[in-house]
Amino acid sequence: MNILLAKLIFIVPLILIFLGIFGMIYKQNLLNKIISMNIASNGIILFFVLLGYKTEAVAPIIHQLYKKYVNPVPQALMLTAIVIGFATSCVALALILKIHKHFGSIDMKEIFQNDNNC
Repeated sequence: MNILLAKLIFIVPLILIFLGIFGMIYKQNLLNKIISMNIASNGIILFFVLLGYKTEAVAPIIHQLYKKYVNPVPQALMLTAIVIGFATSCVALALILKIHKHFGSIDMKEIFQNDNNC
């Protein structure tokens, strides 16, 4: 039963990843695409954090009492991914503001129609 639960816990990040990819592909609003990108990114981060989890393990602070330590590398990499994701989202939102000023809309269909009419 414990092995089944350990495998089922990976379903949540996979659902987040697929929902994010679905939103990036099928949504026409650019803001919704950015939100979908962040959902997929959070799913990937959650997946890697769950990969680094060990039961009854502690933080890797040097101490003689504990035998099992959690690997700190996935956590450090995911903190870096969070910062990069935040910066990417900020740049994307700034580009969306420029697109809205230029085209008057953030819907991709309207942007392509306005671009073809010019």
